[in-house]
Amino acid sequence: VVEDLRRIKGVVDTPILVDCDTGWGSGLNISKTLKEMISAGADAVHLEDQVSEKRCGHRPGKEIVSEEEMVDRIKAAKDSITKKDFMLMARTDSFSKEGINSVIDRSNAFIEAGADSIFPEAITKLDDYLKIYRKISVSCDYVAINVSSPNTEALRELQRKEYLEVLLRDISQIRNEETNRKPIMLKIDPDNTNDHYSMILNLVNKYNIDGIIATNTSLSRPETLRDLNKKRDGGLSGTPIKDLSDKVLKFLYRETNQELISVSYTHLRAHETKANIVCRLLLE
Repeated sequence: VVEDLRRIKGVVDTPILVDCDTGWGSGLNISKTLKEMISAGADAVHLEDQVSEKRCGHRPGKEIVSEEEMVDRIKAAKDSITKKDFMLMARTDSFSKEGINSVIDRSNAFIEAGADSIFPEAITKLDDYLKIYRKISVSCDYVAINVSSPNTEALRELQRKEYLEVLLRDISQIRNEETNRKPIMLKIDPDNTNDHYSMILNLVNKYNIDGIIATNTSLSRPETLRDLNKKRDGGLSGTPIKDLSDKVLKFLYRETNQELISVSYTHLRAHETKANIVCRLLLE
């Protein structure tokens, strides 16, 4: 990961957040991880509260560590940060194991321990999104709503107009009551039609959503994919879905004049910057 980060930072001047899973070990290992990431040019890292033998956050069978152990991970990471304006993101996978109240309790504990950003994983119900927003948004600089993953049952149902409109409307109303307005981003998948994306853009504009994160995991299996696991269930990301993601990004770019789009760096190759990908999309 460190070597990939160095190669990317060699050609990119945009901030990069690195997913460091559980930190790869004890407090000492986490400290070493943070120091190496900062040395290689990271601007932010992401740690989670799963056990070391972790699974995809949207898949069943996850196990989590205690709140106290995750707090120790955060403190070890925070104590190792030497870079100004460096962001530490803390993710909790407790929703599927302990429910919404645990998500809220852990999120607040992680913020108190030093986390700059909170990532509640695999939330699926409208009411739960709203509960989390009400309880922890006061401590956030921005909010990202993820309705894109195919690996959490029924999550993508929230992209249907009747559900998405309620979600964006209600969160927007709550935000409008706040003293400090929080930017809101919506994360979408690459598996829909242009008509569907037009519907999303209409809702985004209607409820003053500040940005779109596009795109992430796909259920498609391109013919070029040769991996023996290609027939397994679950989402696919990275280089194999580059063409599909590019198609969606191109449409969104042209419909919005890039005013709302944030490129998901999952799909950037080591030699490619966000500027490169936008230019390539426009030229194709």
